Amino acid sequence: MEPQQFIEKYLEPTDAGSENPWQTRTQPCPFLNGNLCTVYEDRPADCSRYPYLYEAHFTSRTLAMLERVPTCPIVYEVVEDLKKSLGFSRGQRRT
Repeated sequence: MEPQQFIEKYLEPTDAGSENPWQTRTQPCPFLNGNLCTVYEDRPADCSRYPYLYEAHFTSRTLAMLERVPTCPIVYEVVEDLKKSLGFSRGQRRT
């Protein structure tokens, strides 16, 4: 597929001022099949870095990460692993 065809079929412009000029037209990503990426070996750099866990200022992006739990399997798994490591349990109150 030619780059322009790909853009027309799958992408739309992001908000002005964004680091990345494109985003997928649909959520979740059209290349997800269940929880698996069907273009994993050829995924864009933004996808390979997502959810940006190892980039600076992670703590300032925590709320934005939580908003992505329903749409991104990797974010969901990271949050679930974090809950396990912290001993989080539904209904349990920490004092």
